Amino acid sequence: MRRSSNTIRKLYEAHASGEPSVKLSVYSPPDLTRPTFEDATSHKFKPTKTGESFGPSWSTHWFKVQLTLPKDIKDKKHLEFHWDSNSEGLVWSQDGEPLQGLTGGGERVEWILPKAFRDGREHIFYVEMACNGMFGNPMGGDTIQPPQVDRYFKLSKAEVVAVNLQARALLIDFWIIGGKFSGASSPSPDCGGDFPCRVANLDRCCERVLSGVMGATRSTSSLQ
Repeated sequence: MRRSSNTIRKLYEAHASGEPSVKLSVYSPPDLTRPTFEDATSHKFKPTKTGESFGPSWSTHWFKVQLTLPKDIKDKKHLEFHWDSNSEGLVWSQDGEPLQGLTGGGERVEWILPKAFRDGREHIFYVEMACNGMFGNPMGGDTIQPPQVDRYFKLSKAEVVAVNLQARALLIDFWIIGGKFSGASSPSPDCGGDFPCRVANLDRCCERVLSGVMGATRSTSSLQ
């Protein structure tokens, strides 16, 4: 189901990105090498930011994330770190434990922040970025084609997000319903012979429900 920007905005109660909340630096191993965690993190990291691109195909880049939750977000109920390098990635703890795989491209970009990060102090973790998609680096995205050897990937997102879990759950409900009808090309008997169940209508319906039950105060009590 295609989600409108209005629907997406209702999923999040607050954001924090850029310094001093999210400080980024990177180490890029040479010659397509694959260093261990200990080796990669022993090198000097240079400052970087969202909007920069990394490559080429099959290379890896190690990012140090120095995160400090601001006062207006640290006490929110559910906090996630959203990272989208439009490629695969892996979140590592400061002491070298792999924590969460990421796929990028707007798909799996979330890592739930530990409760210990809510103390207002700086916490460090790492993201290993792999310059390939879930299905390699095929030319034009066609997996039957040879790989593109000079592909670069833009880091488009690195931020903390306070998630409205009730709103997300409702959106997922609509997404599941939309999946049932997304491939339909004619009126479905499940719709009583009518066809107001098209995906675009479902998104508008979801947006209206979220707006109606949350109201101007963005309260989640009516969603529970």
